[in-house]
Amino acid sequence: MVKKMITYEKAYKIAKGLKSLINYSVEYDTAYLFGYDDGTDTIFYGGTEAPCVVLKKDGSAVSMPWFIAKEGGGKYIRDLEIDDKGNIIRQYIEEDEECEKDFTDKFYIKN
Repeated sequence: MVKKMITYEKAYKIAKGLKSLINYSVEYDTAYLFGYDDGTDTIFYGGTEAPCVVLKKDGSAVSMPWFIAKEGGGKYIRDLEIDDKGNIIRQYIEEDEECEKDFTDKFYIKN
């Protein structure tokens, strides 16, 4: 039997229950990472500002170090810029080894 993975929307609700400030997500094949970028190039490694990772297989919320150590980090799919309700504003997809990101013209509108 194939187990169904959780959706982005469900993962966002789980992360939002743990973190009040979220404005970006990174999708991996096995998880969604949720965090907050304050626009100052500050990187948060721990504490309440650190990113939250929600596993697709069961909805477990884990830290980024746990995700890397136990799940191997997963395969990168895309970066998501999101609004304060979790709606995807735009997505960026890594195109090459230099980590350049190209904007895709796909906008998501939630009804």
